Amino acid sequence: MPEPGDVDAENIGLHGFRVRDPNGPDPAEKAAELRRAVEAMGPPQFCTMGPDGLLAERDRPWFP
Repeated sequence: MPEPGDVDAENIGLHGFRVRDPNGPDPAEKAAELRRAVEAMGPPQFCTMGPDGLLAERDRPWFP
């Protein structure tokens, strides 16, 4: 439990930084590669755990 003199971590502002390998692939090339991979995939499959413990395919996701 927090003590009265503890710092409130919710009120500390942080800066965000993106770190990447300067010798790595260009971000635009990586994005294009990801787009090509997604386009090559078929439609998503939705599964749920059946009462017997096996995965059963569903026609839609279980969440609304």
